[in-house]
Amino acid sequence: MIVCSNCSNENPDSFRFCQACGTPLSQAAPGAPAPAAAHQPFTCAKCNTENPAGMKFCKACGSPLVVQSTLPTGAPITPPPAVSPASSSPDTARASMVACASCSGQTPSGYKFCQHCGAPLPTMQAPTAASASTGAGATPPTIIGGQVPKDPAASTQLPEGSVAGPASDLPESAARTIIDMDGQMMAQQMADHQAAPQAQQPSPANPFAQPPSGAAPQHTPPAGMPPGQPSAVMSPDFDPDAATVPPQTDEQVAREGERTIGPGAGVASSQPGDEPLAVLARLVSVRRDGSDGEQTEVREEAFDIGRSQGQLQFNDDPYLAPRHCRLFLRDGAWVLQDLTTANGVYRRFTQPRPLEDGEQLLLGKQVLKFERLATHEADLAPAVEHGVMIFGSPLKSPWGRLKQLTVAGIYRDVYHCDRPQVTFGREDGDVVFPDDEFMSRKHMAVSFVDEKVLVQDLGSSNGTFLKIDGEVELSAGDVLRLGDQLLRFELA
Repeated sequence: MIVCSNCSNENPDSFRFCQACGTPLSQAAPGAPAPAAAHQPFTCAKCNTENPAGMKFCKACGSPLVVQSTLPTGAPITPPPAVSPASSSPDTARASMVACASCSGQTPSGYKFCQHCGAPLPTMQAPTAASASTGAGATPPTIIGGQVPKDPAASTQLPEGSVAGPASDLPESAARTIIDMDGQMMAQQMADHQAAPQAQQPSPANPFAQPPSGAAPQHTPPAGMPPGQPSAVMSPDFDPDAATVPPQTDEQVAREGERTIGPGAGVASSQPGDEPLAVLARLVSVRRDGSDGEQTEVREEAFDIGRSQGQLQFNDDPYLAPRHCRLFLRDGAWVLQDLTTANGVYRRFTQPRPLEDGEQLLLGKQVLKFERLATHEADLAPAVEHGVMIFGSPLKSPWGRLKQLTVAGIYRDVYHCDRPQVTFGREDGDVVFPDDEFMSRKHMAVSFVDEKVLVQDLGSSNGTFLKIDGEVELSAGDVLRLGDQLLRFELA
């Protein structure tokens, strides 16, 4: 016997190709003793069950048995003689072999798992008298490439390298085909057997007739594969040294192709989910001169803006966070959410509104933070030092102050509000910023009315903005300032 170096299957000495996997067999030099390891029992590494020599799967648990081939390499190959029919009794061969329902391979009786594919084997039933008499004196025919030739005389040639497949139960009129290793075929007519019912044969007029129940499946190799070569799908647990790959049917090959390629691969999908979504809103960029720039359509119910993340990105704006703010729909209304605490988002207002303690205002290039003064800060008395009153400017009772926030992260100038109304502008007002070209002549006013502080824009060109706190509901036409970007929100 010759042990295949690829799958460790034992083959007759006259075989040049492995009858299980088709790998060329390396023959030892004449007179060389057979490797001793091939005839030693194998111990399963998983369940420690001792298995007879030649088994590829454990008879107890079905795990592959890893066998290291010790065949010499580079041995000259001599043409072997033609394979002669087995001289063993057909009844004995049939009774001692069990056909696998998965790959149709023949496995000796008493094994729990197929020695070709590892699938569980059915329990061997004792042969009945009818089955014993039917196959009297018959030798199971050999299947060429998983198919049975209908006419022995017509099957006179076979592509070189074809491998004889496992035997299976066939009609009694089939001929036995024998293949020698040089690719020549000899057809030897077997003894006449008992004729099988015509219902067992597919009708020539109906080529799509199903084979009878229990018949061995005929495997057709896929396109591009030589006849007789078993097609295999590699799995993560596949070990070429421990297992033999079973042949596949066309249906299995088609299913594997669909699983690998997938339906509609390389073709644009026309499913409704891939159709463009409706435009829900728009964001219009406002240039420094006040004209409209690029427009961005909002098609999702959640829309993020940032420097490097989100649907709308401004990669060259260092004042933006990677994901700065989010627009989303809630109960039919658009909401703007600030996702950062560094610079925040400012919204322009046009009507007078309350100004709360700690809120920040943006007018021109100035960022001012408003603070209400506590009672001990607002109501101060003249100071006395060493019995002498301090000489200075007259005291006033301010109700609030605005602190100027610089890019250094610190507050520089502080402006106290002691009048009922304090105005800010570039040229006209109580507090002026003559170097700010984005501020109007009279820009903003802060008033103290009925113990409440109000802020209003005085019709400036660039507007006055208030930093939002967390979330704010948007309206059509709202102008937003985030980082160095000026965006106008519009509904579709």
